Amino acid sequence: MSKRPTESSTPESSTLDFLRHGEPVGGKRFRGSTDDPLSENGWQQMQQSVGSFNNWDVIISSPLIRCQAYAQKLAQGLNIPLQVEPLFQEIHFGQWEGLSVEDVMRDYPGKLYEFWRDDDAYTPPQAEKISDFCARIDKAIDTVKKQFATKHCLIVAHSGVIHAALAKFLQRPLQSSFDIEIPYGCATRFKLYNDTQYGESATLIFHNAKFDQ
Repeated sequence: MSKRPTESSTPESSTLDFLRHGEPVGGKRFRGSTDDPLSENGWQQMQQSVGSFNNWDVIISSPLIRCQAYAQKLAQGLNIPLQVEPLFQEIHFGQWEGLSVEDVMRDYPGKLYEFWRDDDAYTPPQAEKISDFCARIDKAIDTVKKQFATKHCLIVAHSGVIHAALAKFLQRPLQSSFDIEIPYGCATRFKLYNDTQYGESATLIFHNAKFDQ
C-alpha cells in the first residue's frame, strides 16, 4: 500500500462501500453466475446491514438478480442513480455451477481439495480462472474510482468480488483474503485517498458491520 497521506496534505478522497447479497433460494452451492433470486431471509439480511443509512451518491450493482433486485429497490427508495456493471458479476464456476460441495466431492473426486489448495492451478472445468476474475474486478473498481472520484459509492455484489477488493486494497494475495469471513449481507467500507505527493492509498474502515452504525 502506498504511504498514507500526511496531516499537512489535503488528499482527494472517496468512500467505497460493498454490500454482499443476502441468502438466495436453493441453499449453499457453487452458485457463481447461476441467477437465483433472494430468499425472504436474504432480503432481510441486506436491509439489516443498510439500516437507515442514506448517504450514498450512487449505487452500482452486479447484474445478477440476487444483487440487482435489492439494489434497484434501494436506489428507488433513496432516489439516487443505479448503475448495473457486468464486470462485478461473481466468478463463473464452469461445470461446478449449481453444485453443492457434496456434489463436487462425489462427481469430481479429489478436485475440490486441489481447488482449495491452489484455486488458479486447479480451476474447475470450463470455469473462469481466479487470476482472470481478479483482473476483471480490478478493472471494475478502477473504473468506479475514476468515474466517481470524491463520491460515496455503494457496490452491491458477491463474496468473490469483496474478497478481490480486500486483496486489492490491503495488498495481500487473494488466497489469504479467503481467511476473512464474508457472510450474507456483509457490509464493508473503504476510504480511498489520492494524494498529489504520495499517490493512491486505501484504508479499511470496517468489515462485516452495519452502514448506520
